[in-house]
Amino acid sequence: MPWRLTNSNTKGSAAEKLALRYLKRNRLKHVDSNFAVSCGELDLIMLDGSTLVFIEVRSRSKSRFGSAIESITASKIKKIKKTAQWFLQCHAKYHHRPCRFDVIAITYNNANGQDRLEWIKGAF
Repeated sequence: MPWRLTNSNTKGSAAEKLALRYLKRNRLKHVDSNFAVSCGELDLIMLDGSTLVFIEVRSRSKSRFGSAIESITASKIKKIKKTAQWFLQCHAKYHHRPCRFDVIAITYNNANGQDRLEWIKGAF
């Protein structure tokens, strides 16, 4: 049974809000946020035309431990895909749509001293 996560991580929540605003400006339509089941959580679910897009939002303030993109492990990808299957089972009206997995990677104060947002379509 799905539920909504309450994001107590203020940096993570801020990153998801920033990503949502960015995607809306790029004409994607918001479907759902923080969809969670026992196997995982989906940060954002959007429509890009007729394509249902599952979006993982990652942020980093320092790249000392790797970039935001590098923080997405094979295990995380597996959980996202399994959770997407749950979403589709719970929302039959989206069964017929093609699906895509994107990543929004946000680096705060990168090497240039500026924040950077990168949208990777079809990341996995």
